Amino acid sequence: MMIATIQSNYSSELTNNSRKHTSFNCRPLDHYYEALEINVNTSGFYMFSTESSLNIFGYLYEYEFNPYDSIDN
Repeated sequence: MMIATIQSNYSSELTNNSRKHTSFNCRPLDHYYEALEINVNTSGFYMFSTESSLNIFGYLYEYEFNPYDSIDN
């Protein structure tokens, strides 16, 4: 069985003009974010990595991401 390896690089930056996510309980907008839609085959191994000088974290959503409703996510 042959395993195909595909690598893709994406570069971006968050600035004061970037979108902000509504926090839980409608706290002030204090979380900058960038949403990416990635369509993949459901069977396989996927790895996401990042390089940054900031303390960042990420989430993967199976269906959709609603930046205006943190409870819905």
